[in-house]
Amino acid sequence: MDTCQAFSEGWAVYASVAILGTLAVSTQDEAVSLYCQYYLYNIASSYMESALEDILFNYYGYGVSDFDDESVEEGAVRSAIEWYMENPAAYISYGYGIYYLYKLHVNAGSALAEKYDEVALNGALLAEGMGMTLDRAGEIVQEYIRTARSTLH
Repeated sequence: MDTCQAFSEGWAVYASVAILGTLAVSTQDEAVSLYCQYYLYNIASSYMESALEDILFNYYGYGVSDFDDESVEEGAVRSAIEWYMENPAAYISYGYGIYYLYKLHVNAGSALAEKYDEVALNGALLAEGMGMTLDRAGEIVQEYIRTARSTLH
């Protein structure tokens, strides 16, 4: 079977985000809940933003001149461009992986409403191990939704 690093790296980020989400809704401490919510969005968006920056610099060829915003320091842009050029695709598997897996969970939740079971879906996703493609993960989620719907009636 072809493997996809985006699944395993995306899963690692997804698991971190899912734990923070669970903590956010299960704690009685509002400050802890807000912190967990902030941190989970910060983690996910940081990986996705890094993947996007990599694409902008290495695929689309963005350079310093593409950032004429006065709030962006030229030295910081140069440093970022150099880093991404020296480390191409370093964040793609994390950023795209978390995006894709999060989207699969949201779609399953929307399709199944209150019958959505994140633990069961995660079990289905992990049943084949970490060496799968994102396409296969999508197929597994579709199979999970079909099976869950057929048991609802």
